[in-house]
Amino acid sequence: MDAERALPSAPAYEKLILGSILLDSSVLPLVVNSLSVDDFTSEPNRRVYSSILRLYNSGVSPDRVILCQELYQQGQLDSAGGMAYISSLEEIPRLENLEIYIGTIKEKTRLRRAIFLAQRVIEFALDESPSGDIVPKFKQDLEALTRAGSTPMPEPLAAYIEERGAQRILNPGDRDPALALGFPSIDAMLNGGLRQSEIMILGARPSAGKTALLLNALENVAKSGKPAAMFSAEMSKGALITRLLCKRARIGKKRLMSGDVSEEERQRLQQALSEIYELPLFIDDTSGLQVREIISRVDAMKVKPALVGIDYFQLLRSSIRGNSDERFTQVCNDLQVFSKETGIPLIVLSQLSRDSSKRVTGKKDYRPNLEDFRNSGTIEQIANIGAFLFREEMYDKEREDVKGVAEFIIRKNRDGETGTAMLRFVGWRFEFIDQLENNA
Repeated sequence: MDAERALPSAPAYEKLILGSILLDSSVLPLVVNSLSVDDFTSEPNRRVYSSILRLYNSGVSPDRVILCQELYQQGQLDSAGGMAYISSLEEIPRLENLEIYIGTIKEKTRLRRAIFLAQRVIEFALDESPSGDIVPKFKQDLEALTRAGSTPMPEPLAAYIEERGAQRILNPGDRDPALALGFPSIDAMLNGGLRQSEIMILGARPSAGKTALLLNALENVAKSGKPAAMFSAEMSKGALITRLLCKRARIGKKRLMSGDVSEEERQRLQQALSEIYELPLFIDDTSGLQVREIISRVDAMKVKPALVGIDYFQLLRSSIRGNSDERFTQVCNDLQVFSKETGIPLIVLSQLSRDSSKRVTGKKDYRPNLEDFRNSGTIEQIANIGAFLFREEMYDKEREDVKGVAEFIIRKNRDGETGTAMLRFVGWRFEFIDQLENNA
């Protein structure tokens, strides 16, 4: 695109806003809550604002000296224009109506996104993809662009009460029903299960069984007749179906894969496969998805899932460039948008930091806490429920009394209780069983 047809931008306004931050750090909350790094088109301005965000998130109010030190430590001082450019930011006049300048920059961003969206539609059509796929494919992006250009106003409480209805608000039995996960002990701590737009972040060490537990919960929801969907960036669809078969037919994976099964077991496998075939359970094993791509795929489903599981957080791709903290923050923001816009409760698996397996408090206690989430600062904030799967036998293999014992530990619960639900893990068939249940 030539200079006469350059993308919409306002680099002079970007510089004015950066200068305003250095002159008066009290404007930082307004700017940070309004603008992202992607709103800045000038590369030096992007670098400067990215460093300002890092300092702000660390609780540091940036000035010229601190900002230059931060950029230098990141190896970005030269690409940010050098000390001369940073010094020039403090020479701008004070802005009286900062919101106007922010609004102009946001409008330029919306125009650029409109251009990019139009280009994608054109490319899609030039590839001679089916015309009927164009609108569904780009519907989510177009709606997001439309929302970004509007200015919603706060509503009075009366409007909410009228929309929801007095009966649903006054009578607990008439409120949005909870979605049971099929584990009585866990559902009891969740006041019956997950509710609309809730996000559960479930962390565990590798090989603890968090994927198996998520698959068990999704299967339980599907068995109740409600659709459920799983987005797995780590395991293939075939591997997950194999786990479902092992659980339902009660046959170990090793024997199933080797074909060393009796005729009676083969019949059980056939019956299990028939049952799985009927389940309203949807699995997408595409790697490297962005959250907004998951939203689009959910939106394209013929039935709205009652529960969505994501395996796992650290494998989700960010929609922005930047350092790891900025990318994961954006992923968290996207997950919040997903849950609020769709109303679908989410269970998102997460890795834990390595420190969680080294902690010693008086005696060895490896039970994880919220700070053990990898990238905990962002994950913990978005979670309605912060939970962990813990199996002590992973750390003390000699104790017979802990073999197969699993603890589902809720450390954060905005609308319910915290505590521990005891489960039994039958590893060879990838099944968790609630201790309140009597079946083997």
